[in-house]
Amino acid sequence: MQRISKLISLLLPLKLLGVALLLCWSGELCGQQTIAGQQTASPNPSRPETQSIGDTDQTDSETPKQSVDSRSVTVRFPHDGATYIGRLLARSGNTVVLQRRDGDLKYLEIPADKKIEILSSTFEPHSPESLKVQLQEEFGSRYEVSTTDRCVVVHPIGESEYWANPFEAFIDNFEYYFEQFDYELADAPFPYVVIVLRSRSDFDRHMRAEVKITNRNVTGFYSVHSNRMVTYDPLGKVRIPSEKRRSWLYDSQTVLHESAHQLAFNRGIHNRLAPPPLWLSEGFATLFEARGFNQARDFGSLKERANRPRLTRLRNLYRGERIEGKLAKLLTDDRLFQTDTELAYTLAWGVTFYLSEKKPEKFREYLRADAGRTNFRTQPTNERVELFVNHFGSDIKQLEAEMKEFYVEK
Repeated sequence: MQRISKLISLLLPLKLLGVALLLCWSGELCGQQTIAGQQTASPNPSRPETQSIGDTDQTDSETPKQSVDSRSVTVRFPHDGATYIGRLLARSGNTVVLQRRDGDLKYLEIPADKKIEILSSTFEPHSPESLKVQLQEEFGSRYEVSTTDRCVVVHPIGESEYWANPFEAFIDNFEYYFEQFDYELADAPFPYVVIVLRSRSDFDRHMRAEVKITNRNVTGFYSVHSNRMVTYDPLGKVRIPSEKRRSWLYDSQTVLHESAHQLAFNRGIHNRLAPPPLWLSEGFATLFEARGFNQARDFGSLKERANRPRLTRLRNLYRGERIEGKLAKLLTDDRLFQTDTELAYTLAWGVTFYLSEKKPEKFREYLRADAGRTNFRTQPTNERVELFVNHFGSDIKQLEAEMKEFYVEK
């Protein structure tokens, strides 16, 4: 059996210099195998009777053995001086993956023979109002926490509508686009949590604590681990009269990009427990930098859906003949994002936009297939390539030629 801890090296945080995006496969998400051998909850949920989950023998298996009850009960156990409450998503030997009521994923090492107390036969995520209380306690009196129907936004004190409402509008446009695209989104399992910190220095401290890196080029990130989108107020104490403002969210491509990540991982486009290829997650998020996506209700033409800065870079790459053969590398593994970051992001946008516009039915099927992969299992290269080939064919050179014609020759 491959232990979860052995897989940490496969999904380390992505430290991509010069990139305003972080997908936090932070070690607290990674791994294989799932809970086995837990007892069923009390048949009388109203009775305050607790039970426990103990260790059981497990057999080697490439595909994790899913436990029927692992996501339906709420458990509690002490660890390193803290008490953790949530639902167990995976267990292998001393390793557990716990999901808390705000959606946060915790990767913990506990003794295999330690009893885990069952608190309830059900698992209830936080409501926006209960999460508001938790976040206010976490961030303290220097911040205000505002809620909308689906969002909980931590922000500098005052003007709650200015900070919170744009995210609700973004969700509305996201849903509208996929309604037109004929793709049924999953319900969000948790409220969307957005953190807008007061200053760049506060953001840097938070980034160091959460994703363990410092990069002045990063102005926001979505963490798959915490399920939060984090950015900061670029104006600080400088204020523009409210009548002269437009939505601050739409002034920042980074925030739009990271918000798209957050929605994609919560609405069934991607799977937090089975990470997609980086070209797909990044290509998808770059789509929503364009107003034809992020303001789909008002701007619906093909021209408005095109990400103009990405399109210009892609055309330059084609004309400079720097892109030939790169598509196969992008589709095979994620190394191009480390060796040529700008090219990788540009090409990821190019292939994602092309497939969504010219092969929408196959692209819808591909998204569903990728999101439906087995949880807690690293995708081998051959399976990653096979999944793409099964939906779009094996002739990558032909696909490259079609893309070039779509972007340059017309």
